[in-house]
Amino acid sequence: MDLSARAEHMRRAIDKFGEAAEIVASNAENLIRRRDQAFAEGMSDLYSICLGGVGRRSAGWVDFRDQATSLIEASGGAMTNYIDDTLDHALHSALEDWDSWEVACRYRSTVQFLLDEFDGSELLASPDYDNQMMAEADANLRKQAAWVSLLSGEEPPTGIPENHWWWFLPGSSSR
Repeated sequence: MDLSARAEHMRRAIDKFGEAAEIVASNAENLIRRRDQAFAEGMSDLYSICLGGVGRRSAGWVDFRDQATSLIEASGGAMTNYIDDTLDHALHSALEDWDSWEVACRYRSTVQFLLDEFDGSELLASPDYDNQMMAEADANLRKQAAWVSLLSGEEPPTGIPENHWWWFLPGSSSR
């Protein structure tokens, strides 16, 4: 990813995390749905930023991380709901096709990027509950992998770290 694309993802992530925090502060109608949608969009940009492992080495990273952390903390239970959505995607990941598996893996990787790149354990609003949901998501990804096979030409995205094991389960002999 070139520097201008990375900067655009950083700007959009901050905008979306900020929007989620503003929705929480406003007590708006449909608060949770709107907050969680904005938060998920911010997490999608976070995934794009962290893919390839250059986050900590990129220009503006510390400022981005600090600002994003503050906004994530101000987003109420959005992080817990995102982890719940990660579990939901993991439960349904093998029901349709590679696309549903990819969505489950993207959600799981985004949470892992947050844990690794942001010391995300500090961002968990309900650490015991959130960690339990992640353990359940991991167990379901392992279970569902038996039903997912890589489609011709489908591979994990370039830059996925090896510790994101869920991407490498389908089609592997180590199931």
